[in-house]
Amino acid sequence: MTAETKTRLRDFRPSPKVADVLRHLRSCGYDISQSTLYRHVADGKLRKGTGGVYTPTMLRKYVRDVGLVRTMTADGQDDAGDGGEMSADMLAEEKLRAEVAKLRAQAERERLKAEREAGRLIEREDLYLELAARAVVINTGFRQMVAVTMADVIAAVHGDPLRQQEAEDILVRAWDDMISEYARRDRFEVLFERDDDGMEDVGAE
Repeated sequence: MTAETKTRLRDFRPSPKVADVLRHLRSCGYDISQSTLYRHVADGKLRKGTGGVYTPTMLRKYVRDVGLVRTMTADGQDDAGDGGEMSADMLAEEKLRAEVAKLRAQAERERLKAEREAGRLIEREDLYLELAARAVVINTGFRQMVAVTMADVIAAVHGDPLRQQEAEDILVRAWDDMISEYARRDRFEVLFERDDDGMEDVGAE
């Protein structure tokens, strides 16, 4: 077989048989097993045309979609002719996909930037500092709540262990009041110690 008569995808004669497709792909130099091709057919990656047959167009689409690589033509020559056309098509498609991905990434960056500027997003480090500040406020508030409430607890139960539930109820109500206050969107400030013994103000909403 000469370079002028070597098998190409466009030379495929429409057929309803998967076996004919497999034979033609292999004659074009594509290394594909029978089980792989039949699995792709079952998965819908290779479909018949409107006439109920596989066509050259469907073969070309299938090769592009699954990324089938043609390493050598049937006559032992390097991938050329139709194979070269396929490579060009695949390169053009990959370039288009890369451009689309680039545009989408740029659009996503712009969206996130707009979200941040609108105050709907904050940086990860700022979020961690915000959570740390609130944890400090909760811890301090809880300790203060216990100190303030304990006298009421002792007075309420008169040291009677049988009145434990009443003591717990008092503490729970105090806790609920503290959490409700914490949940407000008021601004407060928390001081964090730095390694250099300095102080850093962290505001929380």
